[in-house]
Amino acid sequence: MWERLLVGVSAYLVNVNDGTVTVVGSAQSWQEFLQDKYDEDAAGTMRYVLEPTFCRNDKMAVINLRQRLEFSLQSALLMLSPEHRQWFTGRRSLLLHAQEVLHERGIQTAIVLLPSAESAIEIDRSMWHWDALASRIRSRFQSA
Repeated sequence: MWERLLVGVSAYLVNVNDGTVTVVGSAQSWQEFLQDKYDEDAAGTMRYVLEPTFCRNDKMAVINLRQRLEFSLQSALLMLSPEHRQWFTGRRSLLLHAQEVLHERGIQTAIVLLPSAESAIEIDRSMWHWDALASRIRSRFQSA
C-alpha cells in the first residue's frame, strides 16, 4: 500500500507498510510507477514474457510475420520454434505497449509469466514504436 505526495513534476511515494520513500521523476507518472510495482509484486520470482499466440503451422500468420519483418521464411520459422518463442521480457507495461504495436501489424501475441526468459530480448522505453521493435527482432533473429 502506498501513499503519495505530489511535488512539482515529481512525486514522493511512501510505502505505508515499511515507511520507505521513493521519488518518482518526471519521466514516469506516479500511476505508471505504482502499476509497475503492483505488476512486479504479482509476478514474484516469475518473468513477464511476450510470445506469439500462433505456431509454425499457421501459414497465414507465418507469412504475415515474414512480410512485416522482411524476413526469410527460415527466420520467421526460427522465431516460432520452441527455443525462440520468447520474444521480449521486461516490465508488463512495456510489454503491453509492444503487444499493441505488434497487434496493429496483425501479429498476435500474449503476455505470460514464466520462471525464466533466457532467450527473450529485454524490452526498454526506447522500443515504443514499430521500427524500434522490428529492428531489435531483426538483429536477434537474422544473426541466429
